[in-house]
Amino acid sequence: MIDDPLQDLSFDDLLQLLTDERGNLEPVREEILQRGTSIIQDVIETSFASSGFETEELFRAGYLGLMNAVYNFDLSHGKEFREYAENLIKGEIRHHIRDQVKRATIPKWMKDLNRQIEITEAELLRKTGKLPSLSELAEAVNIREEGLAEVFKAREVLSYVSLSAEQRKNDPVFEIDISKIHSKRSMAFPVEYRIRLASALEKLADKGNGNYGFVDTINEAKKLLVEGLSGTLVTIAKDVKIQVEFNPQHVKGYRLLGYENRMLRKEDFNDDTKDAGEIGAGHTVTALYEIIPADSSEKLAKPTVDELKYQKPVEATAATDSGEMLTVKLRYKEPDGQKSKLLEFPVKNDIFEFYAANVDLRFASSVAAFGMILRGSEFKGDADYDKVIRWAKSSLGEDEFDYRQEFLKLVRVAKSLGNK
Repeated sequence: MIDDPLQDLSFDDLLQLLTDERGNLEPVREEILQRGTSIIQDVIETSFASSGFETEELFRAGYLGLMNAVYNFDLSHGKEFREYAENLIKGEIRHHIRDQVKRATIPKWMKDLNRQIEITEAELLRKTGKLPSLSELAEAVNIREEGLAEVFKAREVLSYVSLSAEQRKNDPVFEIDISKIHSKRSMAFPVEYRIRLASALEKLADKGNGNYGFVDTINEAKKLLVEGLSGTLVTIAKDVKIQVEFNPQHVKGYRLLGYENRMLRKEDFNDDTKDAGEIGAGHTVTALYEIIPADSSEKLAKPTVDELKYQKPVEATAATDSGEMLTVKLRYKEPDGQKSKLLEFPVKNDIFEFYAANVDLRFASSVAAFGMILRGSEFKGDADYDKVIRWAKSSLGEDEFDYRQEFLKLVRVAKSLGNK
């Protein structure tokens, strides 16, 4: 058993480590989060004991506040961490209570907008050490000042909820005209609409041999229209098909993760009349397979059909002794071509530990495991949120635009909400 040196440090020493931008801060943050859960319990007992909500429910909300405190705390502002964390924890719990107790009909986009403004306001306060002016805040959230002023007027509706269950019975019911705010902010689609729209866009892109993107944030726009623009506009290959053949001498069984709506019949691989996807400049395609080694004692599901009477199973060729585990076949057409070309890439049967794989493969594996956990997949094995976090943290690589850090935060939120 390997001792964790962080466990021997005081809480203040851990906070001091957060100022070291050169080191790996994730283990430090994890340790602070573990020790900081007592702050959440204290806040609940002292401020929300009579709220009428279950402690576990309030704890999940408070944990988000603790995470925000750990990731945004700045020692240079001279503020005590506990005081800073308590304020954020209380804020998250208040938000949760107010979201659950409906005193007025407020559209989701309005709540999301108000939430984004509060987050931006806190971020500007952390960076500058002072509250932002109306114009500074309006610029940061990309809303005109008069629109932001309307949001502030409506905040009273969102915030006026007594935290005591008994006092809440006498809370006033507000009526508010939100038409002015409605016209000053694009509405975010509900999740179910986003899923349907993404599916429709995918089908349109398939039919039109194009690409699609779903832009709902500045970061997403930057990713699609700046960093990935060449891959969207410059097509280097069309009707790209990929086929993987496994060597039975090394692989007993396999399963492709995902791509359920991208499967082709094996006969379609050589059929140039069958439409397939496009690849742009700089694009990469990742496919993960789960395999069962040939020498494994695991039994495969038995075929559901009888053995053939007039045919024998396909016999192995001499290539099975080549030391190759599989061959990847890629068929594609030039952007203006009509006849496909074939490329083949054999892959040797080189076995190594998971942590010896490159960072991109390890990170992709953590994303796939996270997806299976969320779906409750029967194939997730012993994967859990802690393992996903550990795998992702060890494979951040050169995360220039913090996309992988954003994934880590998403996994932590899912874990704190208790998704199983």
